[in-house]
Amino acid sequence: MVKDMNTAEHLVIGFQGALHREGLAKSSRTKYVQHVREFITRLADDDRIVAASRRDAEDYLDRLVAEDGLAVPTIRLRLAALKRFYDYLDDRELLEGRNPFARIKAPKQRRKPNDWLRRDEDLAVTNACVTRQERILHALLRFAGLRIGEATALVQRNVDLDRDELRVTISKSDSGLRTVPIHPELRKELVAWLGHLEGRGQRRPELPLLVTKNGTPMKAQFGWRLIKRVSGRAEVRPLPGKQLSQVTPHTLRRTFGTDLLNRGMPLEHVSKLLGHADTRVTQMSYAELLDETVRAAAITAWSS
Repeated sequence: MVKDMNTAEHLVIGFQGALHREGLAKSSRTKYVQHVREFITRLADDDRIVAASRRDAEDYLDRLVAEDGLAVPTIRLRLAALKRFYDYLDDRELLEGRNPFARIKAPKQRRKPNDWLRRDEDLAVTNACVTRQERILHALLRFAGLRIGEATALVQRNVDLDRDELRVTISKSDSGLRTVPIHPELRKELVAWLGHLEGRGQRRPELPLLVTKNGTPMKAQFGWRLIKRVSGRAEVRPLPGKQLSQVTPHTLRRTFGTDLLNRGMPLEHVSKLLGHADTRVTQMSYAELLDETVRAAAITAWSS
């Protein structure tokens, strides 16, 4: 019985620690724990946690759809969190039966068109960057393909201009830890930004690369809004009635990957640069080839 050996909260804290040890990103750990707590709350009895049945699991998911109208990606995330939580309990021999979520299939997610900037949009957003802060953040996302969290986690020692390398040492997964060659456009902005930090007395290896005047790293949420504001200024995919855009930091990351694929870089190389553990992720979310790319490849094949 849970009451005899541990409280529900102790189980959740233990699960959180296990996720941390496995290297899951903090943001993902937070979401997983939140979804587990919501399920436990609906059970309303600590003893039922280790004795939950498949019917409990199915009823919970059905209510999510009926009462909350959750989208498919949200349901998939909750299901993944709960499967992992019960795998954790099973590994520690705490379950009274089988993992109640193990055999539940996630709802299929309709594939969306890949969200990347076409050439005119790409150029417009680049030209709309005015401040030093806008230019360096845009360059890290567009010309290095970083996630917003990776960009804001960089420290100045991660930049090696002698070797033209950018080292990503904090990411959402182990596969995200990587070295990215510095694109000429990014190098130009890095040199200007580091010179700016030198003038502010903030040029030190241990300080964040995207350091604020207060000496703290830029917040990811601020970076998100900054990109939407710059893209709105460029009038690229504007949101009705707002000076913002549908473009996000991840749009720039996808543009980085798709651009390389259309330039002929092999999929596995692009996948490694993006920090993906599996090339299928790259292929599904980034690999959209332009018609002229496919045409040129066909002509080359025919002439060989």
